[in-house]
Amino acid sequence: MWSTNSSALVLVLVASACAGSPSKGTGADPEEQLAVSDFRPDLVRTGAGSDAEVLSVDELPEEHREVLEAWRTGGFTWAIKRGDVLSDPALTSFLVDNLLLLVFEEHQAIRGIAKAARASDAEVEVQGDQLAARRAAYARARAELPRLGKVAAEAVAAATGLGDDTLFALVKDILADMGPDGAPAVAGLLQSPSALVRYRAASMLGRLPSAGLEEPEVYTALQAAAENDASEIVRVQATRALGERGLWASAGRNLTEVDLAPSRLALEACLDDDAEAVRLEAIGGLSLLGDRRAVEALLTFGRDARRDQRLRDLSAAGKTIRSLTGKDLGVDVDAWAAWWETNEEAVEAAGGQR
Repeated sequence: MWSTNSSALVLVLVASACAGSPSKGTGADPEEQLAVSDFRPDLVRTGAGSDAEVLSVDELPEEHREVLEAWRTGGFTWAIKRGDVLSDPALTSFLVDNLLLLVFEEHQAIRGIAKAARASDAEVEVQGDQLAARRAAYARARAELPRLGKVAAEAVAAATGLGDDTLFALVKDILADMGPDGAPAVAGLLQSPSALVRYRAASMLGRLPSAGLEEPEVYTALQAAAENDASEIVRVQATRALGERGLWASAGRNLTEVDLAPSRLALEACLDDDAEAVRLEAIGGLSLLGDRRAVEALLTFGRDARRDQRLRDLSAAGKTIRSLTGKDLGVDVDAWAAWWETNEEAVEAAGGQR
């Protein structure tokens, strides 16, 4: 550890090149897509074929040693040095990679101590001291990452491919603290060749904070995954995230100021998916979103479902119709049509809101 070892080891992460994501009909090998490397505290792999170079502090360039020394010192010294680091992209990347490693190592160590077998009082006391020190190091490193902006967000997002589900949960928590920098970094993972990484990225995007000015790009990437990803489970998760992200965008805001049309149209496009699971997720998303203009698309969908005897589709659409209209019209598509004919003008005038 930097804070305790004079000969601290420094990890330099080398990310592998990222190929384009498979799209529907490409016939990508599911086993190949799902292959990820397990996490080891001494070697973080960001993808198959990645390499890691470990150096002693004495082997580092002087400017890197100065960064580590300022970090060890902390306080005002580090507050001043942080500005120098943020002004140099190379130093920022160096610091981020090492902080991320430190977070993972301390997290693993804390878990190990917590799971240790019962010991004598003396051993418990020693372990208690170690646990407190590790928790402090973990908390400090984790709190620093959001201050390092997009570089940190991209490095944390790259760890999404780690095989350990507990560490993935940690990655999600850190990205949630990244503010508007988190979602764009995660959206880039939707192009990963690994279906597992794309699935995890889509699941995170449903709940990450708004990307601010970059939100349209994030939503476009998510929509593309929902419509075109080669993996059905990724399309299902991306479709769910479309509804969740649209809902979160309106949280705490005056609904008259929120344009739900992009989210609604994206979900309506998913109603045409060949996979039932994706269609059902889109129907649920439209209910969650609450834009009553979706009744028109659901009416067309319901007619097709009735014609093709897709009973689950028809039943799910009927439930969403009830949610949007406030009327229990069951699976009577003609009744849906009658309601829409009567209320279309008022619904459009209100922008889909009640």
